[in-house]
Amino acid sequence: MRPSHETVLTLCDKRIQIYSEDVALENYLLECLWPYVELDHGIGIDFTLYAVNGSLSPQDLDYFYGQNTDELGINPVITNPVTRGQMISYRFRKIAILFNTSRGKLHEDVTRAIKQLLSLEFQKNGYFLFNAAAVALDNRAFLIVGPSGAGKTTLALAGVAQGASYIANDVALVKVRDGKWWVRGYPDVISSVQPGKSIKHQILLIDYFQRCTQKMSVEPVLVQDIVVPQIASGRDVLYCQELSLQEGQARVMERLHRDRRMSTRDEPDLSHGLRIHSLKFPYSEAASAFHLLQNCFAKEYT
Repeated sequence: MRPSHETVLTLCDKRIQIYSEDVALENYLLECLWPYVELDHGIGIDFTLYAVNGSLSPQDLDYFYGQNTDELGINPVITNPVTRGQMISYRFRKIAILFNTSRGKLHEDVTRAIKQLLSLEFQKNGYFLFNAAAVALDNRAFLIVGPSGAGKTTLALAGVAQGASYIANDVALVKVRDGKWWVRGYPDVISSVQPGKSIKHQILLIDYFQRCTQKMSVEPVLVQDIVVPQIASGRDVLYCQELSLQEGQARVMERLHRDRRMSTRDEPDLSHGLRIHSLKFPYSEAASAFHLLQNCFAKEYT
């Protein structure tokens, strides 16, 4: 069955047309992808998605792709199924999501497909995906780079509480232009480890910021410095130190999401005046850690 309910969204400058029989999908996407998404009724479509619960006949697939799918030889470019029987296929700026599962999984799969699609498009346009958080002060960004559990989100949210603007929490998009690094956010949930607990707590951006974008930076921001955080035990002393270019480069590049088509020569260059700092702090001292970070950078730039 061909889905008939149409939604057109603008997400990070891309216009995406979605067909589905699930009328609740539109509101779900508007909440999950906020503040980067809005309804759009203009002209021109960058991508089209079919979200189908069950299956599509060969004739329906031919209709969707505009030609015989046997001739296309469709091989999924985006594949990340949640449960058995699901398939995400991307070809020629069109995505067919076919599965046999609950409505909730449809919502998750469509959201993930859109995010993966955006990441590919941003990489085509010169962006790099980093496992990083980011905040901005006075229109200059701190890129907080590290593995899961290093304190990226904890430090970023401590910065927001002290007046910084939120950019990203776990995945940040970075582009090098004229030797300068620029960072922008990516649709994601806030996921952080609570003190004394091992399970991460997740909350949508729209809920955390209560639909208010005043504490957020949606457009690209110039990167001032890079921070490599590390969670310490309660007995360790809070400290911040600058890393050598060689050590800093190794620590930062370790967190780069490398696309299979990317070679090492395509990686961003860190030798254009960016300072890289190691910051060690206990979870309970995140506010003090961000304050220390501000003081370190203020001394260096005065």
